[in-house]
Amino acid sequence: MRHRRTARGLGLLGALVLALPAAAYLPAPDRIANEVAKGNRAAGRGVPLALTVELRMGEVDAVLAKGTLVSAPGGSMRLELESPRGTWERHLRRGGAVRASRLGEILDQPRPFLAPFHLLQAGTAGRLQTGLIELGARTGQVALGYEGPHVCWVIGGRRPGPGAPDRASVWIDQETVRIVRVDQEDGVSYLLGPPKVFGKIQVPAWIDVRVRDSHLARLTVRGAKPIRLAEGTFDPAWLGVSPAP
Repeated sequence: MRHRRTARGLGLLGALVLALPAAAYLPAPDRIANEVAKGNRAAGRGVPLALTVELRMGEVDAVLAKGTLVSAPGGSMRLELESPRGTWERHLRRGGAVRASRLGEILDQPRPFLAPFHLLQAGTAGRLQTGLIELGARTGQVALGYEGPHVCWVIGGRRPGPGAPDRASVWIDQETVRIVRVDQEDGVSYLLGPPKVFGKIQVPAWIDVRVRDSHLARLTVRGAKPIRLAEGTFDPAWLGVSPAP
């Protein structure tokens, strides 16, 4: 209940901000980050999670692969996808670096399927800001922005205009204080769908992968549960190991 009151309070503050001149006051980034972290904890995401996902590409509605995303609050994560034809692909994030393989062979240019989901698991403002710094975001900057129906605070700032360099940033809905979009410096954006509840865990219903203005893929979440990480879960050797039958 306290979180809901806080979210409503920040939402009202956001409405006031929109009514003021562009140079008017915006909430401090650490205050926004603190409220996001509270929401992450309330959603049960502050523990290692396993998400069951389906992959669709572009505008094609057919499911091209199914798999599991395993994500830890500290930033390590891995994604395993397998197609109906038996082709499998693995993506691993460890220490801020992302690597991927297909049928055990390392890919030179992996597709950006691995969203920075750990930002949704950060249980403190400090951990969230550390994750944003690793992403390359300027955590001291806040701007206003619109993502679909969402009026957002943008920590890291928006790209000034067409042709300007891409910016790493996180977009936070003012009313719900929920992350709805994450931008990377390489032009890849991840859009997060509406909340969906699995047991005591609340996660986005889907994650869209967008490369600038082009829609690349959607990972639809079909299940989520807390897990205990086994030793070697994020070992790079996992990229070359065939999936269990």
